[in-house]
Amino acid sequence: MPYIGISGALLRLYYTLPSVNAPWCWDRWKDITDVRSGLFPEEDANLPPGLTRSDAAAIRLYFEAYAALSTDSEREVFLRKEYLPGSAIWETWVTTMWSHQKIAAIIEVSLGAVHCLPFQVVQAENLLTLPTDLPVHRACDEIAGVLFGAQGLHNGRVKPLLRGTVMAIASCTSRNLLCSAKRIVKRAEKTELAINKVLEDLVGGSPTETATANFVNLLHDWRKDIKCWGAKDKLKRLAQFEAELTAIREGLGGIPPQPQLLLAKWSTRINPYDFRRLAKQESVDDLLDLLKYYFEPSARSRSSTPVLLEPVQ
Repeated sequence: MPYIGISGALLRLYYTLPSVNAPWCWDRWKDITDVRSGLFPEEDANLPPGLTRSDAAAIRLYFEAYAALSTDSEREVFLRKEYLPGSAIWETWVTTMWSHQKIAAIIEVSLGAVHCLPFQVVQAENLLTLPTDLPVHRACDEIAGVLFGAQGLHNGRVKPLLRGTVMAIASCTSRNLLCSAKRIVKRAEKTELAINKVLEDLVGGSPTETATANFVNLLHDWRKDIKCWGAKDKLKRLAQFEAELTAIREGLGGIPPQPQLLLAKWSTRINPYDFRRLAKQESVDDLLDLLKYYFEPSARSRSSTPVLLEPVQ
């Protein structure tokens, strides 16, 4: 049976709170959603952005059908039913409004403030894989305050009648964040395989400009994902790859010769001498241009973009 999403949680909340039109009449929620006169105003000019009068009428009938049910269990079943009259319009409008007003990003900040984001949990608990769920219950007070302001809190804690809705909103957001984190992990694992393959081409004694540019670009992209991921074994692997890159930069003349102890510490496989020969055999200006772009922030202020910026396919 489908879970109750954000649109269902907001419908349930509409009839949970004693005040009429809440939370759509609360100042903080008005500012976030840009709904200034409630969901069902009398004047067309005051309709919520994106809704027509016929849309609002269909949604109202959907709301009233929910309110007409006599028990909480009937209402919970109702919220999980698909294709009810008005339900699609309501869900589509909530989804569009949620995206346009960037509410998920607001909630993500709240989750981050109490260290409930996927990679924060991985790092804090020293996990080898992503967690199945996030401890979003720790963020309820934070989220209630951010979304609903003082009207959503009592003595600094989320109001009891709001907790179910806040948990539903937080849970939906956490599912999306976990999906995004899984994509990052999958992409990082795929990129690491590509880096290892290119590295094999570079340690054979005859490196090329194409392979070197590919290694630099791949490593730059992989570093961003690994810094976000924060897994200890991946950070160690990143340091290894960066030591190989240091050997490349030295060989190409991009930096002064490095102390041998630095490269020996990481048992680098790349021999800077091979890249000195590369520098003599062909122009490496484009490679040095690419390395400066990544390693010297001041180089990014120029008008041109390095020609080798994208990985070579």
